[in-house]
Amino acid sequence: MAIKIPRKSKKQRVNRKTGFADVDWTGWEKWDGVKFHRTKHRAIEDYYTLTSHKDNHQYTWTWMIANGYTKQDIRSLKAAPHISPYVAIHSRLLTLGMPDYCEAENEYWESMPGTMGSMQPTTVWLKKTIQEAIDRGSKLVEEKERHEAAEKERLGRFYKPSIQEVMREAAMNMTDDIESLVDEWLVNPDPAIVKKFEPLKIFNRQGTKANHARIIKNFYDASYDEMVMLNNMPTATQLKLMDEHEADMWAQLAEGYEHYDNKQKAAALLIYKKIMDACDIVIAESKATRKPRKIKEKSVAEKVKKLKFKMSDTEYGIASEPPEKLIGAVACIIFNTKNRKLGIYVANDSDGFAVRGTTLLEYNEETSLQKTLRKPQEQLSTFKKTTKVRALKEFGLLKTTETKLNGRFNAETVILATYK
Repeated sequence: MAIKIPRKSKKQRVNRKTGFADVDWTGWEKWDGVKFHRTKHRAIEDYYTLTSHKDNHQYTWTWMIANGYTKQDIRSLKAAPHISPYVAIHSRLLTLGMPDYCEAENEYWESMPGTMGSMQPTTVWLKKTIQEAIDRGSKLVEEKERHEAAEKERLGRFYKPSIQEVMREAAMNMTDDIESLVDEWLVNPDPAIVKKFEPLKIFNRQGTKANHARIIKNFYDASYDEMVMLNNMPTATQLKLMDEHEADMWAQLAEGYEHYDNKQKAAALLIYKKIMDACDIVIAESKATRKPRKIKEKSVAEKVKKLKFKMSDTEYGIASEPPEKLIGAVACIIFNTKNRKLGIYVANDSDGFAVRGTTLLEYNEETSLQKTLRKPQEQLSTFKKTTKVRALKEFGLLKTTETKLNGRFNAETVILATYK
């Protein structure tokens, strides 16, 4: 009969980053209130149940950068002890193009029984919640800074900076050449300057490691996001569909860089993209060249410490050999005092047995057998003190049915003999 290998059932493929497809808000202004309301709340529920709340916080930082919040605001928010996951979810939906307010949804809301009041723009709640978290976090940031300053003053020249402080200081020093080129670009925004810019060579020359690269990447995150927005300005039609605050934000961005032509805008984005790409390469190369951790060899006692066995049995007058003797042995004799099974394990090769947990490994599954003893008090004496050859011979003379051993030891297993 042909052997059939069972197929594993196909699991549903889930996007690990978002968990589902993001909502396309194109044409939302033509939707009725029911469709808009259900689409929004289904997206909120999907983000809440199918994605990581911790990973979603990045959406809040992105929305805050696009809406004029400072780096200090973001730092304070990150320090806050708790931020509702719905903050990140609504930030993500707004970034994807969800309108701040939909009158059709409000009409549907007011028509439903049991509802109270009218719907407000999403940013009313979002900005209020973010500001409350910033206020909480800023107190913790200030307290931490005061503590660090007091600690430095107390210790004076004996102050020893933390590893994080040392890494950050080193990362800042590694950006000196990068900052020089950025300054040169700001004075003379010539796209030709960008062509000669090779941050990866700078990092390689300075010996930048993966942890430095992660810190440096954070230095330029906000500038990179701003340049991405600058190179993806909404059309006049899209601006008309935005609320006043969002449209004003885009207008301020355009006004701030109105002295750049399209080539200069693209070059400005390329500067920061090269920096981000160089950081990613350093991080990736570090992972690829990292030496695997040397595994510490366990002692024989550690290898068998979880193995279950019976030290002795007064009924049959037998005692176990130390389980450490199983490691490297080529054969062993065991007896189960509960079911009267006598077994002989034979190793696969001259390297002998190994043990993992409560299981004997590296034994020959075909030749390792067990038989039931009918008169164990009489028969066991033959196997207590005997040679390997004689033990095998005596085992073969037993008339009961033989079965294969499974390698499992338990609290009723006595190790009668081991052979190297």
